[in-house]
Amino acid sequence: MFSEDKALITGAKNMTIIERLQSHTVNIYQLREDDLVEKWVDARLLLHPTRFDLFAKLYYVRNRMDNKAEAVKVYKEHIKAFNPDLKEPGREDKSGYDDFLMAFEALIETFSRTDFDASQSLVPITEDGIILDGAHRVSALAYCNKKVNVAICKGVVPKANFDYRYFKDRGLSWDTMDIIAHEMLQWLPDIYVACLWPKMSDQSQAFAWIEETFGIVYERKVKVNYPSFRKLIKKVYENQPWVNEPNSVDDKSLHCYGFNGQLRFLFFVSRDLDKVLFIKEKIRLMYGVGKHALHITDNELETREIARILLETKLRKEWLDHSAVNSLSEKIQERWYYFKKVQVIDFKVKVAKLLSVK
Repeated sequence: MFSEDKALITGAKNMTIIERLQSHTVNIYQLREDDLVEKWVDARLLLHPTRFDLFAKLYYVRNRMDNKAEAVKVYKEHIKAFNPDLKEPGREDKSGYDDFLMAFEALIETFSRTDFDASQSLVPITEDGIILDGAHRVSALAYCNKKVNVAICKGVVPKANFDYRYFKDRGLSWDTMDIIAHEMLQWLPDIYVACLWPKMSDQSQAFAWIEETFGIVYERKVKVNYPSFRKLIKKVYENQPWVNEPNSVDDKSLHCYGFNGQLRFLFFVSRDLDKVLFIKEKIRLMYGVGKHALHITDNELETREIARILLETKLRKEWLDHSAVNSLSEKIQERWYYFKKVQVIDFKVKVAKLLSVK
């Protein structure tokens, strides 16, 4: 994404690139001055689905005035999933929700008035444009539509993939995940959604093919009864001429519906519509049920319409009959994830620290 342009050091006060990076990041990635290239880029170019947390922060910035309670809730929950001890490695000034929020508010206020100061810090990124540190700075700058001075770290690979799966495994609730995913769609272009209809007896093959071809940036499963499914079919295919004929809608719905009513929605990014159409036909052929296997959106507007129904809690309950049984099942699964992936690990870390002190 970013070429090895000649280093831009205007206004850097003769400080080296290394000196303007957090020592914690330098140590983790064993960065050396010779492997770093400095460059100015638009902060919005650094928004990437493998950094799902960026969109939680953007949601906070965008909603902190008009819907502050919800914005703070989403922000705090994603911070807790990211940093269970509410401490940021390498930052002594961040210990607890209030510290995180105060520091972020200060950044938002600063970047709303002034540009990024490259003499004070840089944001380290991989050669593919994935940030290694500085998510709060990038989010605030992206919201303000400003540039950021980055240090391109040649040959460096992130220590972890902080995509939606990471946060799901860290116990973040589906409701909060949906909000963040919906925010992601507001910032990233060329996102499609594959609707895997219940007619697919084994949806894992289609999942694997889309994952291998495009990479999946978000996934959502929902079980529905037939009346809700019929209503969804009518909405998804609303531009088709047959959708105004009740018998045709019934016919399409019955052919796409399955016994368990399992819907699976896969969001992915592609800049090649022809490739999307090709994969759609390949999957349909693989399952042998033609167009009754799945639907893939053709444009951004269609993707956003389906996303609203799926990811906005009130609309999902209205359209997809998200029953109390499904909600209870999800809550149980979320608590188990949180206990296994967060609380147990956090307990082991605390025990190890106590043992090391002794």
